[in-house]
Amino acid sequence: MSTDAVMLYTECHALYVRGVRAAVRERMEAEHAEDWWAKGVLTNVSPEQRQQLERLAITQGINSLEELLDVPHFGHLVCGSGLFADYLADSAAAFRKFLDLVRIRNVWAHVRMENTSVARVVQSLETMEDILSSLRRREALGISTIRRKFSSNPMGVKGEAQGLVVEEDNLDALEDFDAGFASYTQASDPMSFWTQLHSYLVMDTTVEPVEYSTDRNRIRVVITNQSPVGHSAPEVHFRDVSVEVHMSSRSDYQLVEGDIQRRTLAPGESFSFAIEMQSRQMAFSEFELVSRVDWDRLFSLTRRGSPPAEAVAPVLDELLERFESLGIKEFLEEVLSSIDGVEPGMTMQDAANLRDALRGFRETVDQKVEAIGCIFEEFLLQDSLRPGAQLADVTKFLDGLSSKINFLDEAIGKTDFALMDQAVNGLEQSQLAVMRLENAIKEVAGHTR
Repeated sequence: MSTDAVMLYTECHALYVRGVRAAVRERMEAEHAEDWWAKGVLTNVSPEQRQQLERLAITQGINSLEELLDVPHFGHLVCGSGLFADYLADSAAAFRKFLDLVRIRNVWAHVRMENTSVARVVQSLETMEDILSSLRRREALGISTIRRKFSSNPMGVKGEAQGLVVEEDNLDALEDFDAGFASYTQASDPMSFWTQLHSYLVMDTTVEPVEYSTDRNRIRVVITNQSPVGHSAPEVHFRDVSVEVHMSSRSDYQLVEGDIQRRTLAPGESFSFAIEMQSRQMAFSEFELVSRVDWDRLFSLTRRGSPPAEAVAPVLDELLERFESLGIKEFLEEVLSSIDGVEPGMTMQDAANLRDALRGFRETVDQKVEAIGCIFEEFLLQDSLRPGAQLADVTKFLDGLSSKINFLDEAIGKTDFALMDQAVNGLEQSQLAVMRLENAIKEVAGHTR
């Protein structure tokens, strides 16, 4: 393997570790507050790893406890804790990806990598991207950029295209960094089960300006059922979903769009509403999400089968090739690259040029939505079946992208840099969402890692 490939892995590995560490701490702090280390981390690793972490926490000079977490810990912390169930449609499949990264990490850390192919390294980087995008971490975008730059260099992958054999790393003689990770078993105690169900129902809020008022804001609330969609996991439906807005008795809010309740919410579905209130009052308001699990649907059992993979592989390969030819990820990278210069010091001319570029981007979004529609027609897809469901989700994200671009355009026009930052973050999340959906389509097409 070339020195460049080793450096490539080293740089991306650092981003991967940083991203997963941050995701673990943020989610576990939200669940366990200041007890996140004891109740979230130490209870979900193997006994051997727990002893090692307890010892290192005492002996190592560290700034924060998450610095002790490493690749061998990630599988159980993310998949076994039940706290990330809303991000992982198939926890067992995700766990296998974590294990694969443990293996190549051990090669990198303890064995000379000359016998590891460049393609194997690139494959591991794609797995890192997949995991980080599932966890909604921006580090996935960094790895994607680094990997594409490397792959575009002819010398980076020279000699790898033909006759590639991805080797199985024999790591039995190495230190057992994977103690306790040999198999995946879902936590079965009632509290873990409740926590997993609870995590599926997600509430997001954003603040939008109100044109006719300087002392009021519009708050948009989106409720989503992020439970797994499909027949490989129980279908979690929620009933009587509603949001209660709590405010001081001296103020009130106005519902200006949508409804604050939904009778039923199926997996993958969402609903939204918008309210307006005084700007100062936002700091003292709370949203309480209330719902019930539909137990009858939860315990309904169905099973589906598909034709043999070898019979449908050519069609799925063609579909994947058509989808990748749309260049949706690359387009989003171009959008983000263009708005990279959004800052308080930008000139009026820079702002005008950027707004012109944003108008062009909106036209491109419409073209890509139309192209996905052509794929639907050509391959006779339905949005209720995979991979049509994934492509339909891409269309939804692109439609949402248009509104985010409009939002950024308006923020630039008002020179409101707080709103600009919010819009840029929304565009980055759209890019992560498309990465997740592209990975899902690849897995349907049989390109699983």
